[in-house]
Amino acid sequence: MKNEIFIYFRIKGFDCEDKQISSLLDLVPSKTWRKGDIRVPNTILKHSENGWELSIYKKNITYVDNSLEDLFKLIKKSKKELSLMKNVTKTFTIALYFQETAPSITYNSKIISFLNEIGAEIEHDIYNTDS
Repeated sequence: MKNEIFIYFRIKGFDCEDKQISSLLDLVPSKTWRKGDIRVPNTILKHSENGWELSIYKKNITYVDNSLEDLFKLIKKSKKELSLMKNVTKTFTIALYFQETAPSITYNSKIISFLNEIGAEIEHDIYNTDS
């Protein structure tokens, strides 16, 4: 493993069925959950709110922004619907695993604008897997 990245786009805190979110966005989620569902197998940890997730995985990446834009391409057609969704949390979570040298993490004005237009946040989990 050199560099691996998982990018998750999550919508949390909605009261409707997750199928309604999928229908509204015309997207098939990678994962959904309901409030009270077990978060991690073999634990007592439970989700505190409903959730809908679309994710991608890439390896041997050099630039995080290119991978993020790949996920944006999947959801751009639903930009208007996402921007109208209020009282929910919309988050892009980037989980980055690297050895030796971390990939570049920069965001151009298009990325920043898109996040703002749909009312989304971005967060990072960065792990150096060198032994």
